[in-house]
Amino acid sequence: ALYLTKNIERMGTGIRDMIQRCREAELAEPEIRLDAGEWITTIRRKPKSADATGNIPGKYRTSTEQVTEQVTEQVRRLLVVLAAQEMGTREIMASLQLSHRPTFLYDYLQPSLAGSLIEMTQPDSPTSPTQKYRLTRMGREILKNLEP
Repeated sequence: ALYLTKNIERMGTGIRDMIQRCREAELAEPEIRLDAGEWITTIRRKPKSADATGNIPGKYRTSTEQVTEQVTEQVRRLLVVLAAQEMGTREIMASLQLSHRPTFLYDYLQPSLAGSLIEMTQPDSPTSPTQKYRLTRMGREILKNLEP
């Protein structure tokens, strides 16, 4: 059907093309598997090499300048929103003009919490309806480094 609607160039060549291109780029061959009725293709990147100090680029480190490089646009937007005051989930989503809760959780909230850029005001009750979030010291430093 994809060939007949001209959504692909040729039939039966995509996997071979991926394998060939991975070989040319000196990458491992793609992993192709069927999981719960869905085809999943994994293409691995080259491993990042350590610099002279032994740090691997792109990993969270103690230096706020190095962490700044890691911050996604979504996390940056969340930090900007929380710069003025602590807020609850609905307030943050409204400020970011988001309506899809999973997008907010996976792209904004979880990476910010995992990077210790924000924290819960009630860490012992993460699902509390009165839970709010605020910037950490690291989050404030990162935000300062992100601003032009």
